[in-house]
Amino acid sequence: ERFSELQVDGDLLLMITDSELRDDLGISSSITRRRFLRELTELKTYANYASCDPSNLADWLGKIGPHFRQYTYNLVHCGIGRTILSGVTDQQLQTDCHIGIGFH
Repeated sequence: ERFSELQVDGDLLLMITDSELRDDLGISSSITRRRFLRELTELKTYANYASCDPSNLADWLGKIGPHFRQYTYNLVHCGIGRTILSGVTDQQLQTDCHIGIGFH
């Protein structure tokens, strides 16, 4: 109900953060937020990005490792395609693309 009230659409959903789930959507349980984010990661991993990914970044990331496809939307949303990905810094990934640097 709160998602509808705040007009959370597909774009917002794919970019949602733990703090937004807690603060804006009122999901106080950290376990519930973790479950939600786990399912969202699954959605991002298997989504069809053909309409917004002209460089086919999703499939390229998937060849590196299937779990890397989850970052496609954040990268494409920032205008990053396959050709310029190698020039992106860790700070740009974190700050501009909202991709936390972690271990895979």
